[in-house]
Amino acid sequence: MFHRLTNLGRKATASASALACLLALPVFAAEKPAELAVIFSPAGGAFSTNVALKLSAREAAATIRYTLDGSEPDESSPAFSTPLLLTNTALVRAKAFPKDRPASAPCAEVFTLLADDLANFTSNLPLLIVHSFGTNLSRDERLEGALQVADGGKERTALTRAASFSGRALLNVRGRASLRYPKNSFTVKLIDGTGDPVAAPFFGFPADSDWILYAPYPDKALIRDVLAYELHAAMGHWAPRTKFVEVFVQRTAGKLSRRDYAGVYVFEERVKRGKERVNIAKLKPEDDRAPAITGGYIFKKDHTDAGAGPVGGEGYGA
Repeated sequence: MFHRLTNLGRKATASASALACLLALPVFAAEKPAELAVIFSPAGGAFSTNVALKLSAREAAATIRYTLDGSEPDESSPAFSTPLLLTNTALVRAKAFPKDRPASAPCAEVFTLLADDLANFTSNLPLLIVHSFGTNLSRDERLEGALQVADGGKERTALTRAASFSGRALLNVRGRASLRYPKNSFTVKLIDGTGDPVAAPFFGFPADSDWILYAPYPDKALIRDVLAYELHAAMGHWAPRTKFVEVFVQRTAGKLSRRDYAGVYVFEERVKRGKERVNIAKLKPEDDRAPAITGGYIFKKDHTDAGAGPVGGEGYGA
């Protein structure tokens, strides 16, 4: 017997890409099987056919409860008993409830169902899927969504390839003048099952939680920013690492289709203070004279209207 799910409510969240969901982290970071709380079979990813999803707990006596609207499962949520038949893109969150101990941290997986026009889609670039789960992404507010990444390496990448990352993210539209373009850039902050930042590596870049999906819409050659960064790095300075990718943005319910194709983007590191980003010390309140105030600084020149943020704001740590 299957539970048939065709009209799934959505807020936003997502986790893992291997065969199970770690307690609060995406599974790409899992190394110890003992830490696995709920096993999703199959794991999240993109599928050209309906998915019969099975959930199992590491502890046989634990009850698994799940939600499909992005909310965190609790004791009033449905208990898993028979496979869930997913026919549209779905976010599934689950928790294990042992009899004699507190429940596990929430786990989540995103299952992207592909329309027929994408069943055989491939690219010579990595493929990224951005999910907003029916919410309109804006510039002024970070909303919970999900990011899925498939990378074929030296081979062509198929959408149905096993995801190298599938997880929750805070998303917002990036830019100001570029807001009038039909192709938006996005700020991406990866978060774990409890909403805290979580670092992940992409394309050989050092792991971090903050990333940019830059849309080079007015630059028809697509290489202007990438070339500038590469030249600056070649001169011995730090510059964001970049990778060309193809992106789909699914804002509506249903299946992912060619109408969700957003084009070629640049996946890049966000400028921020950090050992693998701009490696400068963080000033403390008591640092008010030399030599403590001597060293590197990050200056942000931006518009002063809502959403711009001050110099030294989040991610800068002046």
